[in-house]
Parts: sequence; C-alpha cells; structure tokens
Amino acid sequence: MTDWVTEFNKKGYAKFQETELANMIDIEKVDFVFHEERLRDNFKGNLPKEVVEQMELAKTYITQKYIEPLSNDYEFMNYVIWEGVDADSSIWHNDGFEGGNIFFLFYFDDQFPESGGEVEFKWPGEGNIDTYYPKKGDLMLLNQAPGFFHRASKSKIQRRLASFTYFVEGV
Repeated sequence: MTDWVTEFNKKGYAKFQETELANMIDIEKVDFVFHEERLRDNFKGNLPKEVVEQMELAKTYITQKYIEPLSNDYEFMNYVIWEGVDADSSIWHNDGFEGGNIFFLFYFDDQFPESGGEVEFKWPGEGNIDTYYPKKGDLMLLNQAPGFFHRASKSKIQRRLASFTYFVEGV
C-alpha cells in the first residue's frame, strides 16, 4: 500500500504535487460563464471539446496513479472545473452526500496568505485542523467518510480548480 494512505485515513486528506496534470489541462481555454451562488457549473457539457479531452486524460492519469493501487472496485463519478469559492464551500462541510467517498482537488493557481484562498482540513479530535495555501499543480485527495471536513476561503486573486470524484469500495 502506498505511504500516503495512513495520513489519508487519519486526517482525511493527502497532498501531492502534480506538475504533469498542470501541463495536461489548458485552463485558459475554459470560459467561466457561470458565476452564480454555486460556481461549479462547468461540467463536461459546458466545457470546450479540447478541455473535455484533456480532462479525460487527467482522469485516466489520476485513476491509474492513485485509485487503482487502492482498489480495482471503484466508480468514477464526475469532474468539474470552477473558479472562486461559493458560500457553501466556505463553511465546514463534507461532500459525501454527493455520492462519492473520495475526491481530488487540483489547483491551477497559487494562493497566498495575503490574498486568501486557503483550504482547511479538520478531522476528529480537539484542534485537529491543517491550513494550506494551494499552489499551481497541487492535488489534494479528500476522504469523505463521516468525521472529515474541509472548507475554503475566498481569494482576492484568481482561484481556479478542478475536482475528480470517485466511489472506491473499501475506503
């Protein structure tokens, strides 16, 4: 089993640097036309064909590198690209209700303490919170089992990311 699994099971997340993915997806081709309360409206049907093809390659890369070593019994559910932070994401939450039990967040832009845009992770126990300012190429794996929570803060600068959601049996 991979060395990050213990941390993932204890804290509910694992962090990786994936410059390969940053080179795989041309985020500049995405037109963020949906700026409503839920900013995650750029599903497959709303993305340019070229970006859909790139996201499919990214999905395959993530699946082969991170999912298949964990289990062969998995279902890929969806991917989404969005910009910013919506109100629901700025409070402690768990996205397990959406059907997946794990998902990946991939960041296209650097965030800094002076601009905001951090992501925080909370796990069972008093004071168990980690805070990160994502950098371009960061890939975060989030456990959506009960007891694990995350939230994000709004940023004064561009904050674009993609998520890849899976249901993995036995996780």
